[in-house]
Amino acid sequence: MAEEQRRTRDKAMELAKKMKEEAKKKAGGQDGGGQAPTPGQSKTEQAAQSMQDAADNLEEGDLQQAERQQQQAEEQIAQAIEEIEERLNQLREETREEKLARLESRFREMLDRQKIASILTVELEDKRHSQKELRRRDQLLLIRTSTEEFEISELGRQAYDLLLEDGTSIVFPEIVQVLQEDLERIGKLLQDDRTDQLPQLLQRDVEATLLELLDALKEIKKKSDGGGGGGGGGGGGGDKPLLRSSAELKMLKARQTRINRITKRLEEMQEDRPLDEELQKEFDRGASQQQDLRDMIERIKEKEGG
Repeated sequence: MAEEQRRTRDKAMELAKKMKEEAKKKAGGQDGGGQAPTPGQSKTEQAAQSMQDAADNLEEGDLQQAERQQQQAEEQIAQAIEEIEERLNQLREETREEKLARLESRFREMLDRQKIASILTVELEDKRHSQKELRRRDQLLLIRTSTEEFEISELGRQAYDLLLEDGTSIVFPEIVQVLQEDLERIGKLLQDDRTDQLPQLLQRDVEATLLELLDALKEIKKKSDGGGGGGGGGGGGGDKPLLRSSAELKMLKARQTRINRITKRLEEMQEDRPLDEELQKEFDRGASQQQDLRDMIERIKEKEGG
C-alpha cells in the first residue's frame, strides 16, 4: 500500500510540475514570483505532499495518521478540481461576452451604414420625380448605394457565421440570414434603377430589424451584468447559451409583426400599381418567411422539451 501510495504521489507531483510550467509559459518564460499559479496547481502540490506523508505513515505502520493524510489528499484534489472548473466557467463567460460584443459591433456598423443608404435612396427618388430622370452624377451615386447594400450584407454574413459557430441560437441566425437576403435584394433593385417604394420599404425593414437585434443584445448584456440567471435555452449542456430563449421569442414576435406590416404595405402598393414581378416576389418571400417562423417555433419547443 505504501508503494502504491508513492506511485500516486509521483503522478500528482508530475501533474503539479506541468501546471507550474504552464504558469511559467503564460508569464513569458520568467521564473520565480510574479506569475499567478495555474488554477489547481497549489492544491495539487499540497495533495502530493499529503500523499508522501501518507506513504511514510503506512511504512511506519501508523495507519490512523496515514488515513488522515489520505483523506486530506482527497480533499485537496477535490479543491483543485473545483478551482479548475471555476476557471473554465469564467473563460466560457469571457468568450460569451466577447461574442456578444462582436455581434453588437457588426449590427451597429450595419445600422449606421444602412441609415445613410436609406436616405440616399429617398433623395434619389425625389430627384427622379423633380428632374424626370437621374443625371450622370446621380446615376453614379445610385451605383455606389447599390454596392453599399451588398457590402452591408457581407457584414451580416459575418454575424451569421459567428452565430452558427456558437450553435446555441435558433432564431437569431435565421433572422440575420433573412436580413442578408433583404440587403442583397435591395442591392439588386437599386442595380435595376429602382428607388421607389419597394426598396425603401425593405430598407426600413432592415433598419427596424437591426434596431431590434441591438436592443435584444443590450437587454442580454444588462441581465448578465446584473447577474440575471441562465434563463432557459441551455439545450441540455452545462454551457450558458449565447442568447436566451426569451430573447429568441421576442425576436420571433418582432419578426411576425414586421411580416404583417410589410404584407399590409405591399397590398397598399398593389392597389396603386399593377402587380409586377418584383411585388409578386415579395409576396412569395413573405409566405416563405411565415413558414420559416413556424418551423423555428417547433425547433424551440423541441429544444426546450416541449
